[in-house]
Amino acid sequence: MAEKPAWRAIVGVRTAQPSPADAADPIRQALVAGMLHFASSTGVEIIAEGVETEPERLALQGLGVSLGQGYLFGRPVKLQNRR
Repeated sequence: MAEKPAWRAIVGVRTAQPSPADAADPIRQALVAGMLHFASSTGVEIIAEGVETEPERLALQGLGVSLGQGYLFGRPVKLQNRR
């Protein structure tokens, strides 16, 4: 069984008005690549936050992000309703 990372970092990179072009933005891609380099050097696991579209998911997956959360995967629920 693989050892769990000591830390997890949730990274969200979003503009006030997201657009499909955000997934291809070279600045966002460079930031994610830098975070992944940091993560691999320090044993931190990156979780992409706010993944809302399939192009975003594919871009993140292509950069090496393996975990994500956001509207694409499911709407938020009240904590009291989860079991």
